[in-house]
Amino acid sequence: MRKDEKQILTGKFRIRGKRDWAVFWIFAGLLCYVLGGQFLSYKIEDWLFQSSNPYMTNLNDPAPGWGRLMIALMLLAAVGEIVLFLCKRNRKGVIAMAVLLVGACVVPFAVRGLYSAHTYLIVSSLWEENPQTVSVWFLGKDQETGQTRYGFLDEDMSKEQKQELLEFCKNLTIVSDEEERRELEEWYRETPSAFMDSTNINIKYNRKYGHSYSFNLRIYEEKIFIWRGNGRQPAQYVTFFEDNGLVEWLENLSPN
Repeated sequence: MRKDEKQILTGKFRIRGKRDWAVFWIFAGLLCYVLGGQFLSYKIEDWLFQSSNPYMTNLNDPAPGWGRLMIALMLLAAVGEIVLFLCKRNRKGVIAMAVLLVGACVVPFAVRGLYSAHTYLIVSSLWEENPQTVSVWFLGKDQETGQTRYGFLDEDMSKEQKQELLEFCKNLTIVSDEEERRELEEWYRETPSAFMDSTNINIKYNRKYGHSYSFNLRIYEEKIFIWRGNGRQPAQYVTFFEDNGLVEWLENLSPN
C-alpha cells in the first residue's frame, strides 16, 4: 500500500499542491453560497432595497440574490481567516489576515453598490425597450355590485394611445421638493384607499439584466405615485411624481 493511500485510509487528509487548494476553495465557495441562503433575512434585503432605483418595486427586486452573495463572501472571508491562522503564522500571514478582514468589512458596501447599479439597469427597460404588454385599470361604479375594475388592455388601445401613454410615463419627474414630498407621504399614510382604489397603469417588459420589469404606476386624487413595497413594518416605500398631463390624458381615456 502506498503512503498516500495509507494517509487517506487512516483519515490523515492533507491539502497539497495548487490543484488541491483549488478544489478546496471551490468546495468552500459553494458551501458558503448554500449557507448564505440560510442566513439571508428580510432586514438584509431591506437594507439593500434602500439604495435601489426609485422606480424599482419589490416585484422585480434582485435583493435576495445579492444578499445571498454578500453573506457568502463574508463567510468565505471567515474561512480564509481560519486557513491563514492555521497555515501562515509569520509576518506575511498576519498582513494577509488584516487585509482579508478589511476586505470582509468592505464587502457589504461593495455588494450594495453593485446591487444599486443592477436595479438601475433593470429599470432602464422603461426608456430603452419596447414593452411586452400595456394596460390601464380604472375603478368604476356598478349599480348592482358596487365598485368594480375595468381595464384597457393592449387590444383596447390604439397604437397612438399606447405611444402617448409611454411618452407620459417616460417623462415623469420625481417630486424633489422635501416639504412637498413629506406632505405627500403624510397624505398617503392618512389615505388608506390610495393604493386599493387607485387607477393603475401597468407596463411589462421582457427579461433583461437577469430580471423582467413591471412599471406599476398609480393615480389617486390626482396624485401620481409608485408603491414600491414594505420596508421594516410598518414603513412603506412610495415614489411620488409631478403631473406632466398624465391625469388629464387618463380622464379622456376613461369613458366614465
